[in-house]
Amino acid sequence: MAQRYPDFFIAGAPRCGTTFLYDVLMAHPRVFMPLIKEPHFFAPDLVFRQAVTDRDAYLALFKGAAPNELVGEASAEYLASKAAARAIAGVRPQARSIISLRDPIERIVSMHSLKVFQGTEQRALNDLVREDLDAGPASGHQPLTRARRYTLGSLYGQQLVRWFEHFPREHVLVILLDDLSASALGTVNRILAFLALEPFAEMPTADDIKLSRKAVRKAQRKAIAVEDQSRLRASLASVRRKLVSGNGNGGGSKAAAASSTSDDDESAEEQSAAERRSDRRNPRKKEELDPAIRAELQERLLPDLELASSLIGMDLVTRWWGSRPLVEVPIRTLEVAR
Repeated sequence: MAQRYPDFFIAGAPRCGTTFLYDVLMAHPRVFMPLIKEPHFFAPDLVFRQAVTDRDAYLALFKGAAPNELVGEASAEYLASKAAARAIAGVRPQARSIISLRDPIERIVSMHSLKVFQGTEQRALNDLVREDLDAGPASGHQPLTRARRYTLGSLYGQQLVRWFEHFPREHVLVILLDDLSASALGTVNRILAFLALEPFAEMPTADDIKLSRKAVRKAQRKAIAVEDQSRLRASLASVRRKLVSGNGNGGGSKAAAASSTSDDDESAEEQSAAERRSDRRNPRKKEELDPAIRAELQERLLPDLELASSLIGMDLVTRWWGSRPLVEVPIRTLEVAR
């Protein structure tokens, strides 16, 4: 089977529900998601310890995808990368992109909480934000400090400008984490409509996702043996299709199918996914921003959030921060960010 690049990308932003979307879309009968989330192949300007940088290794992630399946990929830092949109458009100009956003300040708080939990951040949140505010607005001549990384990831306006330079608006779907939290099924089905796929009748369960991961692993192992691959995917489809038809029996039959593979067969990737789901079920207490620092950070981020609002046609400032006048910010004022 010919190698293929993804048909769609979950491009960001970090801490905005991208892992949830990756897990759920994997369970759709017409979607193939690789076992690895965050390969970041198209973001060579960013440094990731586990990035997939070799082209053949990257394309191998999608071996086993059936011809009638849409291939997807999720790398949450693509949105912040200055290279990703251009690189993806160079090989897949018709690709569709799903971008999830949340209150940019809450994203910073959540990212700091995650890094503290992972043991990669020891400094207090207020100290980091204070340092970044004291350094002044970002420019191309300033070093990229640890403190500044938190803020840059929340400059949605600059990031969307780059994305819309390389993809038509109708090929980019922007959703909000608020909506995903309030109505997961409705928001996910909106994504499926954007991808021209059948909607879910019910949300996939953890067992559905586990079954899908094991099926992908088996399909990749047997990608050379087409007849085995077809048999496996046909068997899987009969189970996964219940999610779309609404004729499932809850999680029972899916759990039984998932348990047919021994525990020894679980990969490090699946264990990592289980840890992420456990992390979502056991939220950590986040450090609170000092009110004065929060207010100053709002003023710093306001022009960019107004730009993002104008780009997607939604008043994000009012939605997230209360009633504020929406100011049109010319795209040319942010040319330095492209």
